[in-house]
Amino acid sequence: MSFSTVRAVTEERNALLHALALCCAVQFHAEADIAAPASEIWELLVDLEGYAAWNPWVVRAEGDVTPGATITADVILLDVLHGAERCRTLTVNPDGTVHVDNDLIISGALAPIAAWIYGDSLRKGIAAETAALASEAEAP
Repeated sequence: MSFSTVRAVTEERNALLHALALCCAVQFHAEADIAAPASEIWELLVDLEGYAAWNPWVVRAEGDVTPGATITADVILLDVLHGAERCRTLTVNPDGTVHVDNDLIISGALAPIAAWIYGDSLRKGIAAETAALASEAEAP
């Protein structure tokens, strides 16, 4: 096999893996209405050094909290969260509470397998994280 053949096979493999990564994604969702100001909830979410104090599955987090930046986190389910994206949306309700949507999206060719093997743990984890956020934000 020549170098050009190997390169072509590698490029085809990479294109296939990229296509699989784009088409295969699994989303886990939790939500809560929190009786705390949105600014306080936001501060908890962007205080990466403080995550381990309230978040039940993040033991360390670091990075840049600007949109599109990368945050690295050490979590209890390390292998599962490679290729994961987190999306949190805060919406102020008419009564002054804040509705939090908390999503974990695992993408890539192995996302369905990860969901099958770890799905229950991930669902429980995202729910526990959302409840812990509410508890921490509402604490006196």
